[in-house]
Amino acid sequence: MKAFLPLALPADHPFWEADERPLSAVDELTVQPEPKMIICRDDEAGHHYALTAGQNSQYLEKYSKITYSTEFGFGICTRAQGLAGSAHDGALVLSEDESHYRLRLTVEDATVDGTTLYSRWDAWDDVTVDTWVAPALPWHVRIHRIDTSRRLHSGEGGFALDRSGNEDPDAFEHTESLEERLCSILLELAGFEISVGIVLVASSIRTQTQTSAIHGRSCQR
Repeated sequence: MKAFLPLALPADHPFWEADERPLSAVDELTVQPEPKMIICRDDEAGHHYALTAGQNSQYLEKYSKITYSTEFGFGICTRAQGLAGSAHDGALVLSEDESHYRLRLTVEDATVDGTTLYSRWDAWDDVTVDTWVAPALPWHVRIHRIDTSRRLHSGEGGFALDRSGNEDPDAFEHTESLEERLCSILLELAGFEISVGIVLVASSIRTQTQTSAIHGRSCQR
């Protein structure tokens, strides 16, 4: 919002008469220890995004996700049941019944170790989630350890994509020309049988909220 403050200046203010200067060179990665964030700049793709360990806030979608992008909008939870209403783009969500999903709630612990972020949160009294996230431009890497005594369903999304009004995730097909380097993939790391899918993203795709590609999976300790 601060970027709009100059609009309040009068027309004869020196601000409007100053010569425009080129943007100073900035690093690909900027670690911000206080909010526990890492700002990532991929100039080749023209994509800037933030990785975050999470902040305690009642506005979960705005502050509690794993990543936020300047190119792609973020989803807001709706009244729709299941993953369709969970706003799980850029986030991990958990559910007992596949109808009501929980985003990262109150963060119990969060640290920054070099360029790796760590957070711990309790989805339920007997479910603890440890998450590590690190940049790997143009990608980023997420690792989750879920300690649970109950059976859970999980969903995880990348950046929000335009589904062109198609509400059936199984029928989703995008016809835009996409760069292969701008994609993400879910990998099986802990012996669970999970679906492995590719989520393609590119600057040519129009931003819409609540349009993440969906990859659900189940796990049990």
